Amino acid sequence: MAHSVDRIADFGGADFAELATWLFASSLSNHRVVHQRIDEGSLLWRAVKLSGGPILEVGRAAGGSTLILLGASDSRPVVSIDRWPAHSFISSRVFDRPDVAKRLKLYRQSSREPIIETEFGMMFVDADHSYEGVCHDIATFWNELKSFDGKPPLAAFHDAADNPISYVEPVRLACQELVAEPGVARIVENWGSMLVLEKTGDIDRERWYAKQDTAFWSRYAIGTHPILKPRTVRNWLHNDKAALRLGSENLLGDENVEHDSWQKQGLIAERVSDFGADNPLRLMREMRVAGEHCVAKTIRVEQAALSFTAFLRPHRLDALRLSVTDPERSELAHADFELGNESRIVVDTAALADVEIINAGYQYRNGYFGCNLAIRWPRPIPAARFAVNALGAGSKRVSYSGNRNRGFFINLSSVREIL
Repeated sequence: MAHSVDRIADFGGADFAELATWLFASSLSNHRVVHQRIDEGSLLWRAVKLSGGPILEVGRAAGGSTLILLGASDSRPVVSIDRWPAHSFISSRVFDRPDVAKRLKLYRQSSREPIIETEFGMMFVDADHSYEGVCHDIATFWNELKSFDGKPPLAAFHDAADNPISYVEPVRLACQELVAEPGVARIVENWGSMLVLEKTGDIDRERWYAKQDTAFWSRYAIGTHPILKPRTVRNWLHNDKAALRLGSENLLGDENVEHDSWQKQGLIAERVSDFGADNPLRLMREMRVAGEHCVAKTIRVEQAALSFTAFLRPHRLDALRLSVTDPERSELAHADFELGNESRIVVDTAALADVEIINAGYQYRNGYFGCNLAIRWPRPIPAARFAVNALGAGSKRVSYSGNRNRGFFINLSSVREIL
């Protein structure tokens, strides 16, 4: 396999047949490098050839689809996002080639976190397969598709086309809604579960950010905690600092919250069965114990300014806290958030005298509040503990008696350096 790759002088000018022999396998239980059937992969290859300009990939896993995009695209830039990639040996070998490295940018993050690039001639989406996840990716990137070199802007979605072998219903539904909007998209072609659309117009981005699977979330709504439809979808202490320039590395790492590297106190992590095994969404359910109810991670700190973000959804809770403490559990800073249909940052954010809260706030998109606390400290500290705390109903206390009917959903979290 390595020999087959090395003998390709310019990977962007590869022939599909040069890749197909080792990239695909005919068995559905053995995907080899790319997690697609050969008819799906060939359609993705053809979509690249029909489009122009930079290419965006949302979800790369082992990197097989990235290899298809790179092989079909000559010298075009390719930007790829994945929160937890597991590159195959051969993918890494290709990514490190000088002819590829100069035009490939790999993000190791969620697509819910911003990227720098803003214009693409084609995008391929094969990431979060929940309805909210697909709608978020459409809301974020659809309007960034442009025509390049007189070629139409195209979007390819894996697991989106209804077929007898396999597809994912939430992905199919989101794409079906996109095509149903007048003047927005038309179907170009589909093979297997791969669907290629041509962009014919922009979408109402905020309306797409408001989409959520109400049938699913209604199971967790009750009484004073109905389905989320926040009236204020963003709120910041300092609006002029809402968009900070951040480093690429997530200092918290990639592990989901049930991993031993995360400390759980008064909470138990439950997998949400409706989503796939690789989906990071977990319900942090309170235990019937007195004390703190939080999930936290302690990491080494070498940076003076850090941005702590967690994508959260309250479960019959009124308020949550993001906090940063030193290893001895002395608090450095915290921000409280009342999250619901009437959401706000609680004004009593707090920090030590020499710790600056650069900003705090939230943004609601597709079912989750992206809560953020950005801080700077003047003195070096060896480590810091980043925690998400549930707050007691009514009292807003950190320490209280837990209730099995309460908790919060956590999708993703990150700590990044502020540049």
